[in-house]
Amino acid sequence: MPKLCPQPRRCRSGARTVVARPCAAASHARRMRKSADTDALATCNVVRHGRWSEDMGFRFRKGFKVGGVRINLSKSGVGASVGVKGLRVGVGPRGARVSASLPGSGLGYSARIGGGRPRSARERQRELEREVSQLSDLRDLAVFENRIELLTTMHREPCQTWVWSDVAVAPDPPPPSDASRYTAAVLQRQHDYNPGIGARLLGKARHTRKMLDAALLSARQTDAAEHAAELERLAWLRPLASGILEGDPGACATALAHLPRLDEVREMGSALALQILEPWCVDARFTARSEEIVPKQTKTLTAAGNVTTKQMGVTQYWAVYQDHLCSTAIRIAREVFAVLPVPVCLVHGAIPMLDTRTGHFGDCVVLSVAFEQSIFETMNFDAIDPSDSMTLFEHRMDFRKTKGFLPVEPLTPQDFEGGA
Repeated sequence: MPKLCPQPRRCRSGARTVVARPCAAASHARRMRKSADTDALATCNVVRHGRWSEDMGFRFRKGFKVGGVRINLSKSGVGASVGVKGLRVGVGPRGARVSASLPGSGLGYSARIGGGRPRSARERQRELEREVSQLSDLRDLAVFENRIELLTTMHREPCQTWVWSDVAVAPDPPPPSDASRYTAAVLQRQHDYNPGIGARLLGKARHTRKMLDAALLSARQTDAAEHAAELERLAWLRPLASGILEGDPGACATALAHLPRLDEVREMGSALALQILEPWCVDARFTARSEEIVPKQTKTLTAAGNVTTKQMGVTQYWAVYQDHLCSTAIRIAREVFAVLPVPVCLVHGAIPMLDTRTGHFGDCVVLSVAFEQSIFETMNFDAIDPSDSMTLFEHRMDFRKTKGFLPVEPLTPQDFEGGA
């Protein structure tokens, strides 16, 4: 009968008691006790300084292969890996990881796929806030740049040139027909509509055709209304064209009052008045808003992609305001020349300021230009600097780079040589 160990044996942690199994020899018993002690130490938690270890708990791991994929089961979840000797890619509860090694050398490499550790919701929230802030800064930058461009490029807007000799003999438009714009579009939709069997059986095709018939009726009415409006427009334009060609001041004044497309100038806060002083000269006066129309701060995009804001320099500030006034003056002259065949257009720009000559605050003329149509015909308005282009015409402007404008006396037809 095998000999039993006289007493049970306890592991060093004191967490459990391990009883040696019966053995035939004492050496076998010692090996068994040593194995039991090792197993107990591996599966229990060690008490250190009266506290349990943080990695307390039992571990479990099981792996098996399904085809060429290795499945790993553990307490943390299920993972899988695939690859060849020396290179494997695994996916588990903690993300994806790639491992590479050089067999027999002891060298290896392992890295997480997709960056570092997963970001927390708080980190993601902070990142989103930064992105929103950056987008807001970029929007403010775009608004600033668009504002400066709008102020300084008003002269680039194309104008509708009226050829009054053609308008005077313009024929009536053709009467409404199936070829009219709206009617032709609906007829094409009716022609292209080809319902399927299901739509016919369910009655959808009949409903769609009724809708197209109603749309056709509405289209014919719209074309008829446009035809009537065009007839009325031509009935007003033909005698107006004849009067302008004959030099009738009343016809010219009517054209100036209705045809120039100067709504954008008025939207910028500029009061505008047009009048015919001489058969060869139109006088235009506008009062621009004060210099506050120009932003006080500049916004720029740095090389790092950040938007910086700083106070606009005095020189840059007044340069923008000067370009704005000159651009507005050119735009007004272009519209006048597009409507009336006059050789000269006097444009005077005023701004609210203190007139040091009288000591009173009011609208003072700071820019007066005699634009000539013959010079306008040679200019590329998309490439000019509006302030520099003033030198091409007889003008009056007293401008200081760091102080702005000073009042000037406006030009009159008698001052311009073309009036002689």
